[in-house]
Order: sequence, then structure tokens, then C-alpha cells
Amino acid sequence: SNLTNLPSSGGDTPSVITSNATASSGQVVIINGTGLTVTLPSSPSAGDYVKVRVLDENYCTVARNSSNIESVAEDFTMNATDAFANFVYIDATRGWLVCS
Repeated sequence: SNLTNLPSSGGDTPSVITSNATASSGQVVIINGTGLTVTLPSSPSAGDYVKVRVLDENYCTVARNSSNIESVAEDFTMNATDAFANFVYIDATRGWLVCS
């Protein structure tokens, strides 16, 4: 496995995905494949979050699931080596903010 130093208890629990998936609020999604799509939760509430980590030189699309990302009605592409982003839902206008 490429995963090391993960918490043994408490905190967020990572989910390694190797195919397209829909995330849940509070989930840490580890992308272990290229060209995958992670879909953000539908009907989010303020304060919901999803953390996405892309392993190695893989890339992925974070699908907005009808909510804006950074006030724009577009999906988000993560295409940097070992990329990480924390998506935090704020409101219907701004939608998901991308924090690193």
C-alpha cells in the first residue's frame, strides 16, 4: 500500500477509491487511479466537508453535484502530483470552497 502514517483511531477515516465514487460529508477520499471522478454530496449543509488526496501523478475530477464550487457552476480538476484539497460547503451562492 502507498498509505503510511494514517491515524489508528479518531479523526477522519480515509477511503481509498480505485473507481468513480460519491463522497459523504466528513469523508477523506484517497484517489488511487487516474481519470477518476469523485462526486460531492448532494444537498450539503453549511460546514459539510470532503477532503480529497490524489496519490502520485494521478488526476481526478471533483464533480459539484449541482452545487457551486468557488461560486462557479463547474466541476473541479485536481491534476497536480500528490494534490490535496479540502472542500468546505458554505452556502448556495458560494457553494463549496476549496481549502488546502
